[in-house]
Amino acid sequence: MKITAVVLVLVFASARANADDSDDERSPAAAFGLGLFPTALGATGLLVNAINGDPIASLWPSALVTVGPSLGHLYTHSFGLAAIGAGIRLGGALLLYEGSGHCEPGVVGDDFPCALTGYNSTEVRAGLAIIGVAAAVELIDAPLSASRYNDAHAHAAIVPMAAPGRVGLAIAGTF
Repeated sequence: MKITAVVLVLVFASARANADDSDDERSPAAAFGLGLFPTALGATGLLVNAINGDPIASLWPSALVTVGPSLGHLYTHSFGLAAIGAGIRLGGALLLYEGSGHCEPGVVGDDFPCALTGYNSTEVRAGLAIIGVAAAVELIDAPLSASRYNDAHAHAAIVPMAAPGRVGLAIAGTF
């Protein structure tokens, strides 16, 4: 009877210990790289398009700069932080767009397709600052988020242990 009880306890305890094997560790370097690479790619695209003067081609790089830094938090399952960071950068991008002026067709003449009206350097600088600071904060926090994920998924369990002629408890887990 004792052996049957010990065997049943071991079976149920080992089933519980193996239930969380799907939680794998998140790499802080990967979290940082996932945020940095699309952000750097988008910033480079914005710079190239600004030099070439092609605002329509800036849409994809703008999307990369807005969403890119959040990819590290998405990797570490910090969905709330990713959404907050992307929302702040989107607000900065809208402020930047509003401050950069609008194209008024036919105002200047035939040599220029449109005239830039409504430019506000304060809004442009504020939008750039918001985007830059929010991206930097999220890129810095991505490796820390990976560490928080790993800490939250580390666990220990007290499990039964059987040895010839002895029965006892042992501590098992992942750290």
